[in-house]
Amino acid sequence: MEFALIAGLKSFVSAPRAQRYRNAGVDDLEAVALYCWNTQLAETLLPSIAMLEVCLRNSVHDALTAHAGTEWWFKPALTTERYGNILELVGRLTKRAGYPPTVGKVISEITFGFWPRLFAQSYNSLWWSQPNPLIRTVLPHHPNIGRDTRKRLEERLEYVVELRNRAVHHEAIFRGVAALNRPVLPIETLHEHLIETIGWISLDAKRIVVRFDRFDDVFGSLSATIAEIDDEFHVS
Repeated sequence: MEFALIAGLKSFVSAPRAQRYRNAGVDDLEAVALYCWNTQLAETLLPSIAMLEVCLRNSVHDALTAHAGTEWWFKPALTTERYGNILELVGRLTKRAGYPPTVGKVISEITFGFWPRLFAQSYNSLWWSQPNPLIRTVLPHHPNIGRDTRKRLEERLEYVVELRNRAVHHEAIFRGVAALNRPVLPIETLHEHLIETIGWISLDAKRIVVRFDRFDDVFGSLSATIAEIDDEFHVS
């Protein structure tokens, strides 16, 4: 019966994907439970990821609008390559709608992967412009802004992008996630970083996320998930 369960998993998620759960060193019943548990973990993380993306892009937009003196801050703030990407986006949006987009539409259409690159080393002077460093405006509730804050934010956002991509594409995240050229971080650590980073930007947003966050409950529910699968399929 256990073999039938894992065969069923392979039939609807593909054999290679199913094997990743089998590779965790568990039996067939536990592999199916791991898949279900992983899906639930991804579900619990998406609201926090969405909140971080919205808070971050709006905070960055407000800071750079004030800095550049225009809500169309892209040309004065971005490198030539990144500004070219924005021009391409504006062109696509204009063609789609038949008229030029508002800046709000542009901001909402920028992919999440854009934001970590905006905090790369090449933008260090932008975020540390004097006398009022912009990084403080973007992260008004950070407890200790320092010279490494830009780098730490870039790293965190890289992990969030990878976590988001893996979660929405139904990949395994229960063993943690690695950003490009960075080590694997446990999923519970990534969850903590998500909540903390939201709080750096907006305390109210953090309160909302924490109020409805179910990650800890689901993270501690693997044994219950195994029992439910066992009961449902009467595995002996």
